[in-house]
Amino acid sequence: MSAQLESLSPPVAARLPENRRVALPEPDSQESRATPLGPDRGISLLLAFTGATTVMVGDVVVVGAVGQSWILIPGVLVLLSMAAIVFAAIMRLLADGDTPDSPS
Repeated sequence: MSAQLESLSPPVAARLPENRRVALPEPDSQESRATPLGPDRGISLLLAFTGATTVMVGDVVVVGAVGQSWILIPGVLVLLSMAAIVFAAIMRLLADGDTPDSPS
């Protein structure tokens, strides 16, 4: 196995002559400035998930406590409204990235 390792050629970058190496340009001063990050926008999504989960767990407890079939209709409406709230929070976060001055 050592004979196989000795027969391997050196890496390509090591074999390039000095005049063939590419120098990277210096970054422009305005491009190198990082824009400061705003407040964490994902916290609203976390709060929406947490709130919706809490309401849905309470809804299931109420449905279980009542024990009659008519309670399923308002129970499902509560579940669908919580899903709509979470979906709206996700869409709001996705829409925030559509500003024209954001890098693509």
